[in-house]
Amino acid sequence: MSAPTTNQPPSQGAPSTPVRAITSTLAGRSPPSLPPASQQYEPAIKAVLRHRLVYNIFLSSAAFSWAWAYAWNTWSQGGLTGLGFGGCLYNLVSPFTFSVALVGWVIGVVPVVVMRKTYLTATPTPSPSPSKLLRTALSKPSAVPSLVTYGASAILLTLLHVFVAYANESTDPRLTVFVKSRKHPYYLNGRFLYLLLSQIFLACSFLVRNAMLDRFVVKFNLLPSSPSTPNQKYARYTATATLTTLTTLIFTLLSLTLYTILFGLTRTFLLPILLNIPFLRLPLRPFLGHFVRRGGWTLGLLWKNAGLVGRAWWAGVGSVAVWEVTEKLFDAYVSQPISLTPSNTPTLISGLSSTSSYFAHHAYTELRSLAQDESDGAKARRTALFADQKFTPSLWGVVSRESLLRLGKDYQAVLRRGKPAPIAPAVAPPPKKIDAKLPSTPILHTPIFKSKPQSPIKSIVDSLASEGTIAQAVTNTAEMGAAHIPELFRSVAPGSSSKPAAAAVTAAPGPSAKGSWVGSLGLRAKAVREGLYGRVGSGVMRYSPVWVVEVGERVGGWWGRDRVSRVVEGYLVNRELDVIIIDVLSHLTCASLTEDNYGVVQRDIPRILEASLSFLSAIEECQKELAGMVSVMTPEEEGKLGMKEREERGRIRGEVGKAGEVLGSVGDALKEGVARIVRTFRDKLGAFKFPPATARKLQGFVDYS
Repeated sequence: MSAPTTNQPPSQGAPSTPVRAITSTLAGRSPPSLPPASQQYEPAIKAVLRHRLVYNIFLSSAAFSWAWAYAWNTWSQGGLTGLGFGGCLYNLVSPFTFSVALVGWVIGVVPVVVMRKTYLTATPTPSPSPSKLLRTALSKPSAVPSLVTYGASAILLTLLHVFVAYANESTDPRLTVFVKSRKHPYYLNGRFLYLLLSQIFLACSFLVRNAMLDRFVVKFNLLPSSPSTPNQKYARYTATATLTTLTTLIFTLLSLTLYTILFGLTRTFLLPILLNIPFLRLPLRPFLGHFVRRGGWTLGLLWKNAGLVGRAWWAGVGSVAVWEVTEKLFDAYVSQPISLTPSNTPTLISGLSSTSSYFAHHAYTELRSLAQDESDGAKARRTALFADQKFTPSLWGVVSRESLLRLGKDYQAVLRRGKPAPIAPAVAPPPKKIDAKLPSTPILHTPIFKSKPQSPIKSIVDSLASEGTIAQAVTNTAEMGAAHIPELFRSVAPGSSSKPAAAAVTAAPGPSAKGSWVGSLGLRAKAVREGLYGRVGSGVMRYSPVWVVEVGERVGGWWGRDRVSRVVEGYLVNRELDVIIIDVLSHLTCASLTEDNYGVVQRDIPRILEASLSFLSAIEECQKELAGMVSVMTPEEEGKLGMKEREERGRIRGEVGKAGEVLGSVGDALKEGVARIVRTFRDKLGAFKFPPATARKLQGFVDYS
């Protein structure tokens, strides 16, 4: 038998087995965080928008392009009289009609849709007056691409119109680029030039109209769309089509009328001046010299070319109709609410934290539908939302945090009255530590031996010198006296020195300094321009009739005057989203009374009520300021006012009313949300603690309900 082995240390040559801790799966793991909106919610919304873009916007606009190409092709061939009934039916399916429709759709619809999709936003830019609105819109990054897009589309549509005219019309439309002349082959054709410039002018006018309408901003409705009957839908579509048709016709007529006037003035007055300038005469005369020899643009010439004006109007109606229908379709389908599948509650909640207000608006709109739904499926989804423990923070934590943060930003904007947030001051660097040094004996640089006594005559001469004791005493006395002299008279005070003035002159940049002459020329040009405008304006007002001056003042006041309602809109830029957030918080809070099994939502009720009442107090304070803008007057006092004073008073009253509606949209939503929570938790609000100001405000709702 072998003896039992004992534990002995291993030899030096044998490998040792390392000791490892036994891993355990019982350790708690923290729940994962909710994926960001860019990874979960936004791709799902973009898929829905992509489907709408292809099957709604593109197909509908293609159908309209085909209808317009059919009408255009039939009209250019003589209509029903020239083609007959069979020819009109054949044009519906002819390859030429489909080719023109396809080319018109590619050059008129696709660039506009791509541009709108690229620069889409949901946050409007506050502008208190039309002039500032246009200036702000033209300063955005989308201004130049929009101008290029509409201008290129107008030029290509004009060329397409010329091609269709030469292909279908029996007579020569005379729309070649150059006139048919052997002697002057480079003279531009005036008819083609008038047609082309009219479409470019229409494109610029349409761009200005879009800027005034702020069309790059998605227009959401404050209230959710209610289900309508087929008759109501048909009536709404009919009203929209009628309004679009009237808008297209009137806008084209006004734009081309203004263009014709400007074209006549340019040909009559501006073109001869340009052809008399030496360095412009040589490049312009081979192309435009014949316009001066034929005379200016008169009414007789306009009547003689009435067919060309009608052709320009018809081509302009086509271009504007294509753009307007495309814009209407894009606005309609982009602003429609989007609903995901009912099982994607985490995906929906992740959309609340999106950095884009457009995606956040869709997420809150769907969440409001879930919060207001009383079906069994919606109740089960809300119960799962309240009881979520899979994510950190929980789903309700994300809802309350993101909602209160967005409301808090707009609350601060109301307190600042729309002004931008102040920039946080830079943190000062910590002071440098000074190393402690050992005390050392100072070195004396003065003589330590007793000097010889100075002679009396030399002492008197030194005291009377410029740096002597008497001169120093006089200087010190003068400076002490000058300290009590006003700043205006210190330059002539005794003892004043010319060194500061010389230093100031030396420090001032001279004409040779870099950029100084450029700045001075810019200031001089600005002064000359303002003075020229002032002289021209004063001259026009002096020699114009009284009614012309009054109309000019009214138009100028309308264009440059700040509207109170527009100013207040800058306080609440995201008011549509704020209304939805308030509805979401109030409905989910009320539903938690019976559907929140763990009381997760009840812990946030004080914060929700405090935030809502603080926001409401800020809005009511702003409403009081607006009410103070219109003084209370008796009918007798108001009757004593002049016509202009009464008009001004009525205008201010109307603007204050509009501003009150802007504030009231959010204020009414806050009141309704707080009242809804108070009605639901009336007997249980005593268990919460509120600040004194919030408690006093809340007591009014409790007493009222």
